[in-house]
Amino acid sequence: MNEDRKCPNCGRPIPFDANLCPYCGKKFIESGIKTERTHTSFGIASLVFGVIAFCLLFIPRGFIPYSLMSLYCALNLLIGALAMIFGGFSYWIKKPKDAYGKIGFILGILTVVIGFLQFIIYSSINY
Repeated sequence: MNEDRKCPNCGRPIPFDANLCPYCGKKFIESGIKTERTHTSFGIASLVFGVIAFCLLFIPRGFIPYSLMSLYCALNLLIGALAMIFGGFSYWIKKPKDAYGKIGFILGILTVVIGFLQFIIYSSINY
């Protein structure tokens, strides 16, 4: 099933897997093959927000005054939500799909779920 195709320069038949026309010497690259992965600004933003929010989850609670704990949890949830929004936009809506957006989206989901659980736990503790 190895079919021939035509050279885009001279029009003569050439082997399907050839990168060079044996008749005219024209070099060409198959148009369906993508050699470079591009990352969108939404994907990069999603990854940055996701990493920041995920790292904020692991700040020891002794460094945060109790009076600021609700604000800290809300800020972490907001950053995680931004990672999800930017990641969802860059991976599912923008073309081509951005791997950074998918990673940021997953980190955003983890951050929102864990952050919400932390908020519930810390708001129920009486100091």
